[in-house]
Amino acid sequence: MRLSDQIRALHLPPAMSRTLADALREVAAADGVVDDREIRCIDALVGVNPDPALAAEPLESLWPHAEILIRACVEVSLADGDYAVEEARCVSALAHRLGVSVHRLAEIEEAAFKEFRSGRAR
Repeated sequence: MRLSDQIRALHLPPAMSRTLADALREVAAADGVVDDREIRCIDALVGVNPDPALAAEPLESLWPHAEILIRACVEVSLADGDYAVEEARCVSALAHRLGVSVHRLAEIEEAAFKEFRSGRAR
């Protein structure tokens, strides 16, 4: 199942979708440049942009879906063709906040890299 389908299958409430979108935008901006490809990737993963006036849930509300969130963060980082150090640090910080181990983060990154190289992402 594609990551975008996995995210939709979660049926996140609007406030949690906003939290997810905000986290993905944070990762995209970590290297100082938000590329159009990153924006398109976020839109493809999250769907319709949540209402900006809607209050987001705390990041920790996504704890049950931590691995999907981290996978989405890595995909957004790769969307412009470069997994910048700043983006990797941001992803690592989010993973740490959500209780994803360094070992598991490395596995998620490796799986995302393989899909990216094969052209099957999102």
